[in-house]
Formats: sequence, structure tokens, C-alpha cells
Amino acid sequence: MNELEKLQRARMYINKLANGIDPLNGQSIESDSLLNNVRLSRCFFYVAEVLDSVIANNGEVKKRKSNTAPFFITDEQKAKILPMAESVFVSLIADKINNITVENDCKKFQAKWITEWLLEYGYMDIETDAKGLNRKVANQKANEIGITLTTRENNYGTYTLNVYDENAQKFVVDNLGKILEHAQGRKQETTWSESHDKMLIDLYGKKVPFYELAITFKRSMVEIKDRLRELGVEVQE
Repeated sequence: MNELEKLQRARMYINKLANGIDPLNGQSIESDSLLNNVRLSRCFFYVAEVLDSVIANNGEVKKRKSNTAPFFITDEQKAKILPMAESVFVSLIADKINNITVENDCKKFQAKWITEWLLEYGYMDIETDAKGLNRKVANQKANEIGITLTTRENNYGTYTLNVYDENAQKFVVDNLGKILEHAQGRKQETTWSESHDKMLIDLYGKKVPFYELAITFKRSMVEIKDRLRELGVEVQE
């Protein structure tokens, strides 16, 4: 097992601990266990995110400039994302998407893209807990599509987490394109060159898919569409 594989194994263990699952036997951790402490759970989630960044950087701790293409998913891959029978946390949905798109050699899909999009479109509310920390929580609109709050208890009190049932998981997959456009919607500061503009128009005229254009120009699909419109090209969604 090489170093990158060790990091991936560690990330899997930490993610399961964060979600209250024993990584050795796959069973739920008892509510009164120290491992189910809310502060430890938040710490596990944070460490999992750090490991994601390190793994995405090929095991390097220091961030370096990457030529990896923006995240994309084909229609064929999207069709393979089947909802899990049990209600799950958003991180497990992201993991499933990344497992299916691993062959694309693109950046990782991030769970926060889902919750940020849901917040933008009124499916989540921001609540401030007793310690002054903000968190996204499912509201009535979210309940209607299958996202609910689940309550956990341990020796230190109770806390809640959003869970997604089969219908909610399907809703996320059905809206994956919109979620990606929302996540990738920030403009890059670099300007388009004249040669890039000509190449973009030429490739688009040859019916090259938007996700392939995003890979070619190292930009999001939203930026590709916006640039085409700026150049006077009628964009077919």
C-alpha cells in the first residue's frame, strides 16, 4: 500500500467516525460512546476535509497549482447514481458521486456544493447554536423532498444532523447540473485571449460537449456558456 492509498484509507475511517459508524465493523456507534461526542464528530469532519485536500493534491500537504480539470460528470455516469435505501448524510452522497467519476481525472465533487445550492434556493436555513456557530438546517421545504433533521444524543447532550432519504438523494442527482453551475459560477480573473475565443467558437460549432470545453479551457461550464454569449453565439442548453 503506497502513501496515497494509506491517506485514502485514513480518510475513509475518519469519515465513518464522523458519521457515527464504526469503521471496523460498519455498525452504528453507541450514542453514549466518547466517539459520538459532538465536538469529536465536528473534528472528524474537519480532518476528513483536510485529508480530501491532501489526497486531491496527490498526497502533498502544500497546495500547488494544478492542471486538473474542473469536476464534471457524464450523463452515463449520472444514470449510475442510484439512491441508497437508508437515509444518509450529504458526505456519503458526495463520496458516491466521486467513486463513479474517479475515471474522469477531474477535481473532486464537494458535499458543501449541495448544501450551498439548497441554501440558495430556500431548502435550508441558517441557525446559530449556543456557541455562536452557524449551521445549515433543513426546513419545511426540505422536508417535502425528503431532507430531515435527525437528533443524536451522547454524554455531552444532543445535536442534530441533516439526513437525505431516497427521494432527497434522487432530487440531488436530478439537479446535479444546477448544483455544479452554482458551485462553479465564480468568474476567473484571467482574461480570454483572441486565440482562445476563436478556438472556443470553433469547438462549440463542432458540437463539443460543455464538459469537454470546460476541460480544454480549464474553466467551469458556466464560464464557457457566458463567454460564448459575450461573443454573440447563441447557446443551446
